[in-house]
Amino acid sequence: MGVKRVFVDRQAGQVIRIELGPHVNPKMSVEHLFSQSMLEIFVMRVEEGKTKLMVTAPEYLQVTPV
Repeated sequence: MGVKRVFVDRQAGQVIRIELGPHVNPKMSVEHLFSQSMLEIFVMRVEEGKTKLMVTAPEYLQVTPV
């Protein structure tokens, strides 16, 4: 399984949605989902009113700025 990196700029009150991709069995255990790779959220930069994040996630997770 591969890993992807997503870079996101967020302001106060904004959200990032992390969901299972459509091809993943929703009954799969959390242990199995993260046995090969983990989810990491790294704060890269904080400026006045804005934060830059780097999300590293298994490719079967969808990371969406909302």
